[in-house]
Amino acid sequence: MKNCSSLNLITPPIIGRLDVTYPMIAILNHKNGWDWVNNHYVQLWGCDPLAGDMDFNFVHTLKRAPLLDFEIIDSVKSSELIELLIDKIDHEYYAFIELDDYYLPDKAEYHKSPYTHVNFLYGYDRENKLLDTVGFNAQWQYSTMKIKFADALIAYEHSIKKKILFLKTNHNANYKFDVDLLKRQINDFLNSENTALPLNQLHKHLLGKGYLLGINAQKNVKLYFEKFISEKLEYDIRPIHILWEHKKCMRMKLEYLNDNGYLSNPDLTNEFIRLEKSYLDLRSWFLKYDLSKNEKNIGKITSAFNKLIDIEQEALVKLLVEL
Repeated sequence: MKNCSSLNLITPPIIGRLDVTYPMIAILNHKNGWDWVNNHYVQLWGCDPLAGDMDFNFVHTLKRAPLLDFEIIDSVKSSELIELLIDKIDHEYYAFIELDDYYLPDKAEYHKSPYTHVNFLYGYDRENKLLDTVGFNAQWQYSTMKIKFADALIAYEHSIKKKILFLKTNHNANYKFDVDLLKRQINDFLNSENTALPLNQLHKHLLGKGYLLGINAQKNVKLYFEKFISEKLEYDIRPIHILWEHKKCMRMKLEYLNDNGYLSNPDLTNEFIRLEKSYLDLRSWFLKYDLSKNEKNIGKITSAFNKLIDIEQEALVKLLVEL
């Protein structure tokens, strides 16, 4: 019997949406992990920013990830939970478990209000009765944390969701980069449609409720900033953070394409480097607004947004010609 164990933990290029982050940790443990990542995470989707919830994310589906193995347990008795988690970690499974953050001292909702939220477990320590987790702490910083066995038990007991998802890296599978798949996703992004990736039933339902794809979803974020002051919208850093991470991922794709001989014009990468920097500036201006409430920062964001969207569209068209 092991006293402690900790699975390999990688910081992915996307941390703004943990439903994307956590599977990517396991994917990047695979020898072909970066081939997969650079072949996906192009498409975006989001809802109307004036509808009260600025939901904005990458279009992704775990069912398309051959580099992962899954196991789902609908529920477990509290008395068996810790041993189940330890056994799965010993078999190299990461755990997605819904816990009530109200009972977790390192979380922002601790002793404030009930909040069932996914927690990602990657290790344990029997002697000190601790579980290893990674996510956003009470200061909203992405970091590793410890959860006491006793806290995990009570947080699971009060969780409104009992299902536990276990996933591990499937080292028996292989993945080869597919440039045609990348091209289809870029076309989808530019045309604000989806033809390249299968959508699950939830995705289809939300698109039917007015969610937008690609450039149109990105323009909705621009609308959020245009209406932010006049409509007194709630401050939400997540959409602009996701846009910055999206440009970071696109820059990484360009570097990957260049390194693997897909590009005849290596200077094209510089355009995506500049886009990444520009969106980081937008994110910084919004953070500055939150501290100072100086509306000039919002004006800087809105004035830059249209130009950046045009620059990005032109750069993506150039990329398609190259490919």
